[in-house]
Amino acid sequence: MKSSRGFTLIELLISVAIMAVISTIIYPFFTTFQFQSLSEINKSDLGDRANRLLDYLAEEVRETGFLVTSVPRYGDDTVLSIKHFSSPLTFSNSIVVGNTAGGNDSLDLVKAVSFFPRISVTEVITGTPQKIKINRPPDYTSEINNPGANQVLARNNVIFENHKKIYRVTGVAADSPDIDVDGDGRKDRLLSLYQTLAEAVPVGTEVLGVRAVRFYVDSQGLRNDDYVTAGVLDSNVDGLQIKYFMANGSYVDAPVTADIEKIRGIKIYLLVKAGKPDRHYVNSTTYSLGGQSYGPFADNYRRVLVERLVEVKNYALE
Repeated sequence: MKSSRGFTLIELLISVAIMAVISTIIYPFFTTFQFQSLSEINKSDLGDRANRLLDYLAEEVRETGFLVTSVPRYGDDTVLSIKHFSSPLTFSNSIVVGNTAGGNDSLDLVKAVSFFPRISVTEVITGTPQKIKINRPPDYTSEINNPGANQVLARNNVIFENHKKIYRVTGVAADSPDIDVDGDGRKDRLLSLYQTLAEAVPVGTEVLGVRAVRFYVDSQGLRNDDYVTAGVLDSNVDGLQIKYFMANGSYVDAPVTADIEKIRGIKIYLLVKAGKPDRHYVNSTTYSLGGQSYGPFADNYRRVLVERLVEVKNYALE
């Protein structure tokens, strides 16, 4: 019968010592690999997030002026005015240029937006005030008594499909008798308009809201202001600059008056910051956004500069 014996204490100590030496050699490589992997994930996330923000802004810019045209006007040809919190903002154009020397730019846009479900005209009623019967009540009855307020879709302003004139709504009332004309299960409503119709509006015409939005960067990041609340799109954005591509092929920092109608594209520059610091990285880069310099920040946050030229298709069509 064979006898079995285990490790001696000396053999065990030697094994532990060897493992300690191997671990000492391997550990720095492991931690370096881990930090590099996290850094690559951080950079990939940063790039993806920056491009998602560009996609969002590009979609808003692309639809600028939809139905309201480059020069928004009411049915009586007066200039569109939407209340921005307590103060009315006049939209001489559907693009309002906000160019700040030495700071971040801002951009105000206005366009028509469909309600969901669709709202359409079921009857046009003659007389004063002008009244339009629609297939369902819009979602802004509670705000209709605040003239000039935007309430997300400039809710006291409507525009009729292909009409290209805006009408201020002064009241929304139930029809009498309250009838479901189109059989969709919703009772019809009457819109009372401040102006009479400038041209005929056929039955079935879609009724759209008028949406205004402002984009800007402050200490809280990139914000979208729908003229009611200023939400944060991304808290890690350090810079926003905008250049305007004109009909003659030039880029302009701040077109004014009639030149705004000659805008054919808007070039957006964004400086986006990583959500987490990288302790092995010091950001000493100076970034140039449309001729404006940002940095060096001398911190541990990576940043990426992204830019895109977006066609303002409704301006190009006019």
